Amino acid sequence: LGRGESESADGDGVDLIEHRLTLHVWGRRDDADSVKTGIGALRKALRAGVPELDGAWRCVTCHVVYADVFSASDSRLLHALVRVRALIEAG
Repeated sequence: LGRGESESADGDGVDLIEHRLTLHVWGRRDDADSVKTGIGALRKALRAGVPELDGAWRCVTCHVVYADVFSASDSRLLHALVRVRALIEAG
């Protein structure tokens, strides 16, 4: 996991929290397809529906806002970066 941020995004009479999370995926350069497949699986899972939450919270929306795969400083590795945004409502 990378950087995570949360801040109030309250609307008119609604308690909302916006979460932004950065996920890091590392893989071997000679297995780039598995890194790309993993990112694709994450995108697909989030498109399929919002996560179910326990307790008094409801996920309004959750989606990937940015994804990229690039070479790491060690030429044998790939580094993938995925940024996710979620809007959570207090129930």
